[in-house]
Amino acid sequence: MVLFFFRHPFQSVIPRQPPTATTPSLKVKEKQLLLFMLPTEEPYHYLQKKVGAIIEELTNELNDNVAEFKRLSKETYDVEEKIHLSRGSYVRVNREIEAEIKKQQEVERVLEYFDSEIEKIREAIHSQKTEGSEAIHYGAVGDIDGLINEFNSLVCTLDIGVPNSINILLNENMNLINYAEALIHKASSKRALSQKSH
Repeated sequence: MVLFFFRHPFQSVIPRQPPTATTPSLKVKEKQLLLFMLPTEEPYHYLQKKVGAIIEELTNELNDNVAEFKRLSKETYDVEEKIHLSRGSYVRVNREIEAEIKKQQEVERVLEYFDSEIEKIREAIHSQKTEGSEAIHYGAVGDIDGLINEFNSLVCTLDIGVPNSINILLNENMNLINYAEALIHKASSKRALSQKSH
């Protein structure tokens, strides 16, 4: 078996001599060397300043994060408001569209009814005889219409609110005139349809 002997790092090559009063012992030198090798501690006020700087940095970062959160929250709120307004506008426009569709359907039903009535009138006109005494004289329609307008203007100048024989007669005539106007409009419609058919 081989034995290895290691020299202490502080052991001198020169043979060890007993310590004297002028030569410090090896333990004292080792202590001095260890104290020299130990890291020096920072002063308390320097450490306190360093911790304060770290806290300030973290506080600034926190404030930045809070500001960013507020900005994003406001943007999110604005987007939600726009969505709510858009939804309200969509509902309102959708209701208006539904109402317009209902009106259009009603108009289409009325037009279909009038188309069927016009077709009936057209067939009736074609089936009527247009010769001899039974011929339809559309030229008199304009003359009757003019006479009715003149009569209406004359009636407007009279006080028909007073009950007397003249006013009663005028009221009866007005009823007859209204009936005649209805017949005139009907005849005019027939005339227009007959002209279109030819």
